[in-house]
Amino acid sequence: MNRFLFEFVLGEKAEAQYLLSIYFDDDNLSFGVCIVDCTTSQFLFGHIKDGLDRGALRTVLAQIQPREVVYSQPNLPQQVKKMLRHSPCPPKMSPFPDYPDVLKAKQQINHYYAHLPEPLQNMNDFEETKLRATGATLMYLKSVLLDKAVISFGNWKEYAVEAGLVKQMVLDAPALRNLEILE
Repeated sequence: MNRFLFEFVLGEKAEAQYLLSIYFDDDNLSFGVCIVDCTTSQFLFGHIKDGLDRGALRTVLAQIQPREVVYSQPNLPQQVKKMLRHSPCPPKMSPFPDYPDVLKAKQQINHYYAHLPEPLQNMNDFEETKLRATGATLMYLKSVLLDKAVISFGNWKEYAVEAGLVKQMVLDAPALRNLEILE
């Protein structure tokens, strides 16, 4: 049995693999995110206020562990780029030169949906960073030819860092194996 099939059967590679699109505000402390699990068409988007220690960003990265990060080259702070490159499982960094402005982001969202999903219906009230990250995600999926397969089945939800925090510890298969609890 080859290694891929072995890992897939045991569930080690069965975790969601997220695409993260991120756009920072002018102050470099608040940012918008759009997170996509392409296998389930799950879209999470939100605006997050952070501090100088980047605690909120670190929490987002720990919660979703993105496999790929889409960003605007001039917008991503060097500190964040360095943090992503030196993370335990560094994501693929994908600078996206066509990062949309607010108007183009709204056009992209309206292009894919005749009737907007409920979380997107009040997009005129969205923060600029959230709107731009969402528009960039849709444009990026189109550029890699995944737009029709993923966006048409999209399940949209608002993302909040606090909502991802749980009161109990969640242990996945690799954590259990490393703790030697199950043998």
